[in-house]
Amino acid sequence: NGTLTITKAKPKPPQPKPDPKPQPKINKAAAKTALDAGVIAKSSGSKVTASWGAVKGASSYVIYANYCDQKKLKKIKTVSGKTTSFDITKLNGKKFNPKKNLKFYVVAYKTVKGKKVKLAKSIMAHAPGSKNSKRTNVTGVKVKKASFTLKKGKTAKIKAKLVLQKKGKKPLKHEAKF
Repeated sequence: NGTLTITKAKPKPPQPKPDPKPQPKINKAAAKTALDAGVIAKSSGSKVTASWGAVKGASSYVIYANYCDQKKLKKIKTVSGKTTSFDITKLNGKKFNPKKNLKFYVVAYKTVKGKKVKLAKSIMAHAPGSKNSKRTNVTGVKVKKASFTLKKGKTAKIKAKLVLQKKGKKPLKHEAKF
């Protein structure tokens, strides 16, 4: 007296197989420290050599740069994970102007399962052009007294001077003094 309706059961979707080699956790703090440790910008002739520290496991680096008076930095080049320096000879489609100042940063990436994963972004580095008549790079900091022994509650003042690459010039004005 009743009707019987039979429906075909929907097949279960295939379950993903566990990854035989689990990916190691990415230590982004260590990657940032390694990347920043080697950040240097040197200008000579009509180029600036941008260098950075090697990040363990990085498969590529992307370099962003522009003149210091420009707000937005532009992607200059993507290089392999084995490369830790690059000569910037062109900016904004034109030859680099050695009278101007340049700024750059680098982003390290790792390819995980076909996707790019950001490991770290470096600090911003600045470099005066090689023909800049007023500004130069800072190569170090010189202190009068290297160490202090203080009692609880006492203070001391550290006297320091910048060591400049070219004497008689000033450091870039938009960088922190110390």
